[in-house]
Amino acid sequence: MYLMGFGKLVPSESRCVNDMEALSELESVIPDSPDGNYRTSLPSTAGSGYEGFDGISLERGHVDPDSSDSDGRTLLSAAGSGLESVVRALLEAGHVDPDLADFVGKTPLSHAAGSGHEGIMRLLLETGHAKPYLADKDGRTPLPHAAESGCVGVVRIMLEHESVSPDSPDENHRTPLSYAAGSGHEEAVKIFLERRHVNPDSPDSGGRTPL
Repeated sequence: MYLMGFGKLVPSESRCVNDMEALSELESVIPDSPDGNYRTSLPSTAGSGYEGFDGISLERGHVDPDSSDSDGRTLLSAAGSGLESVVRALLEAGHVDPDLADFVGKTPLSHAAGSGHEGIMRLLLETGHAKPYLADKDGRTPLPHAAESGCVGVVRIMLEHESVSPDSPDENHRTPLSYAAGSGHEEAVKIFLERRHVNPDSPDSGGRTPL
């Protein structure tokens, strides 16, 4: 009879990495066993910042680093909460899809962009596999997520890539400039206005311009 995966035996709140190491050595423990929200031990530990998890779970060959929870969030998306060491470990494992989206279509880049995690953005983009132009179900790419949050550093990083359109509208015809202006982020607005291909008079589906 199998024991539950150590993601349930050792709750993420406890931060008991030593217990996880001991459990990982037991053949009866299934490290990829999901809980009631379909979260395995890897998303739970990674999302909580266990820097030691990569040397425990990923070394077990039958662990899927792209497993998702009930919200469709992958391990990398959950780790996009600013934990650079965790994201780096996952990427170095070489088995993670950096573009795997959740149920609303948000990729790890979008999650990191909206929270202003510049270091993680660069880590993802440096893989050469993360696509900064991918849109979610609302038609929003990582750029408008960063613009709405006023994450100027991320906005600059995104605009460094030729594949990123600074004036691309979403499903409601709102542009990144519209999101920056609507949220009152003056510095982000100035960055967009400095771009030649940004139309400051572009109306959204309701006829409202950024002004």
